Amino acid sequence: MKKSFPFFAILFILLPACSTPPVRQESVEQPTVADQAEEGASLRRALPAPDLYREKAGKTLKLVRIMEGGACQTEQYGVVGMFMLYADPDDIERIKQDRGAGVFAEYEKIIEQFAMLALEQAVNELQFFDNPFALDEEDVQRELAEQLIPLFDASVAEAITEFEAETTLTIDLAPLSDSFYFYLHGCEIPHQH
Repeated sequence: MKKSFPFFAILFILLPACSTPPVRQESVEQPTVADQAEEGASLRRALPAPDLYREKAGKTLKLVRIMEGGACQTEQYGVVGMFMLYADPDDIERIKQDRGAGVFAEYEKIIEQFAMLALEQAVNELQFFDNPFALDEEDVQRELAEQLIPLFDASVAEAITEFEAETTLTIDLAPLSDSFYFYLHGCEIPHQH
């Protein structure tokens, strides 16, 4: 009988350890407006703030608009991203006085057209590839952006020069490289640009 005492003692000690506490049902809290605002703010912080000013030909250009664009090279490969449009504030004021503010809507359409054409040309020249040495998807995206930007700059340079000569408005377009998303497994541009 003495031998069974340690067995039962150990059994009674282990039984509570094997039991589970009762399951508490926790209420699922709905996100508040403050939570949603914080989530939106964190998404906005994900992209760096664009430069508000840019130097070109001895002039200080001001950021006037951020445009979105996208192009597919094939059904497999493509890109979407944002571009910053800079213009000379002095030129803007002079043109407003000479031609009226309404002319800028026309200029905006012209700029969008040649910017998207330049993006298409750059994407068609871009060598999409899966780099086996890339650390992760973000590394691949960064490498492709580094290749696309000079191609875009070269493609859009002549159109900017012609636009400036015709309108007397000094502008510049700068890709926001961190905004680019490259499609590597099926290009789907969300809407026409």
